[in-house]
Amino acid sequence: MSSHAGILRRLGARLACRGIPGEAIDLNGQSLELDLARAWPFGGAATPRRVDQFWRGLRADLDRDPVECGALRFYPSVHMDLWGLGPGLDLRDEAPPAAGAYAGLAHQRLGTDLRLAAQWLDDLRGGRLALAFRPVRRAVPAGSGGVDGHPPARRPGSRLDYFLALPRRLADPDAPAAEAFQALERLGLIRRLDWSVLWTLVSLLEIDPARRVGCVLSAATFRPDAYWRELSSYLGGRPSLAQRLSIELSGPRAHSQAGPADALARELEALGVSVLVRGAPDAGARGPGAAELLPAWCGPAPCLVSDRASEYGGV
Repeated sequence: MSSHAGILRRLGARLACRGIPGEAIDLNGQSLELDLARAWPFGGAATPRRVDQFWRGLRADLDRDPVECGALRFYPSVHMDLWGLGPGLDLRDEAPPAAGAYAGLAHQRLGTDLRLAAQWLDDLRGGRLALAFRPVRRAVPAGSGGVDGHPPARRPGSRLDYFLALPRRLADPDAPAAEAFQALERLGLIRRLDWSVLWTLVSLLEIDPARRVGCVLSAATFRPDAYWRELSSYLGGRPSLAQRLSIELSGPRAHSQAGPADALARELEALGVSVLVRGAPDAGARGPGAAELLPAWCGPAPCLVSDRASEYGGV
């Protein structure tokens, strides 16, 4: 049995352990297929909300934990589509698959990336990632109108706009993190970290109505899907929270977003979220200077990052 087939069998076994009937799971060449007529977990008909919930649950069950296959141990990058649920209910995973990200790179780069990704995702699962906060200030020209309730400025200066959250490993919080973020992007695993950071910030905003925070997300994460629909629905009923959240996009694709990503940005901005594009196209996975940020904590006290995948449970 090839290592690829062995990996698929292990992923299929995960779904079976989560309640998907074994007869609904089929290995078909390079992919794992489900018979949705047998795997559908809800008693009623498919609705957009149920389809999104099913999609998120499947993804969590498949990629939450590392795969161990012989001497290999790694986190799988899952590319998943759903179809046949009804008119307008099919879902396509718009994120590009990881294959091809290593064209032109040295062969050992993949092994290094796998180790870095496993290190960070192991720490995420184990509650060993925290957020440091860097103050982001807004320029205020002399004589300009007040900002956020402040009086007009007499002289040019700046005012605190929000605190930017920066993931750090508790085991080594001063270590540069840009290389790990780039590895997660190349492997197609950056969404796992991005969503955990984003929902951790939403939780902080819930408990502290005076706080304004932001995070840097990969452009690969910023694609309309079931995760963003969940967040938009949540923020839609909490306008004061949305207005205190900033999202910065980075990575080589941040300056070439178009179509659905533009529509997503407009949707979030209509809810009150600030969406920014950061750095130059070649600035790296977390924008200019990311590797040199903050040798120590600053701003609000650091907080642990909640592993978003663990919150979905089974399907």
